[in-house]
Amino acid sequence: MPHRYIPGAVFSGHLESHKCLSSIFDRLVAWLRKHGLNGNKPLHTLRKEYGSLLTKRHGIHAASRALRHADLRTTSEHYSDSTARATPGIGPILVNVYVQLTVTAQDPDSRQQLRDFRRVFVEVPRARIQHYRKESAKIAADTADERLAADLAGDIAPHALARASDPPPKPWRVEKLALSGRPSEIEERQPDLSFDSIKAWIV
Repeated sequence: MPHRYIPGAVFSGHLESHKCLSSIFDRLVAWLRKHGLNGNKPLHTLRKEYGSLLTKRHGIHAASRALRHADLRTTSEHYSDSTARATPGIGPILVNVYVQLTVTAQDPDSRQQLRDFRRVFVEVPRARIQHYRKESAKIAADTADERLAADLAGDIAPHALARASDPPPKPWRVEKLALSGRPSEIEERQPDLSFDSIKAWIV
């Protein structure tokens, strides 16, 4: 049976898609503004930050391809390999913080460190860090997110090690180190513990 042409049907479909996309963009803009991005074009700023992060981590050519620039010179004019950040402010809200915890057993009498140790990698969402910052009046305004992430990671470490088959004997000494990105040791691995949006892997 041949298709019947209904005037306005195609236009109506495009209109509905446009309304749906507009709603998504409106929610995204509202979310960006909620997190402190108050410029006139927050979506454009988001794109610039994306380009900056790509350039910093993977080089100018990868950024040019991802941004779909027709000419590498266009990318080079706005993002150079020597530029760490093109736009400040929104990178931290896009990437979670990873913390490495090195848990070492101590002699209960001398407090000397023993050789028994385990590592725990913890992923702390930025949203959880911001919630922690707001709910605690004792946190100074200039305290770095990485410091708060380390505190939150330290709280979850004992719960994660409780699930290990061979945890180091107590008492423990816990050393915390905020990492620059997701550690390769946990790639393609499910977390051993997930609690309050925080995930932990025992290595």
